Amino acid sequence: MNKRKRIIQLLPITLILVLAAGCATTLTGKGALVRVTNQVDQVKDCKYLGQVTSSSNWGGFAATGIAFDNALNELKNKAAEMGGNVLLTQVISNTMGGTRMIGDAYYCQNHVSQ
Repeated sequence: MNKRKRIIQLLPITLILVLAAGCATTLTGKGALVRVTNQVDQVKDCKYLGQVTSSSNWGGFAATGIAFDNALNELKNKAAEMGGNVLLTQVISNTMGGTRMIGDAYYCQNHVSQ
């Protein structure tokens, strides 16, 4: 009976984790090669490609990390789609209501992937 009780206790946690994984923004192969920085001097010799935005509405104390990861993955994917290999983050708002990010995509000739 103790084992059955334990399984019943873990069921809600397992369900939440499965749902969270299903809603995750997957990082593409090209998105994984995008380096993230908040240092303007690291993109001074790079070609500006444009602004990218993302958001994730995962909220609540336990889900702020999921929201952050989803929004960052989306931002990196968008930068990669534009031909970028470096992302300069401009605004990051990570609250219990979700995460919002704005960044600038750059192509840097001498970029070394992570």
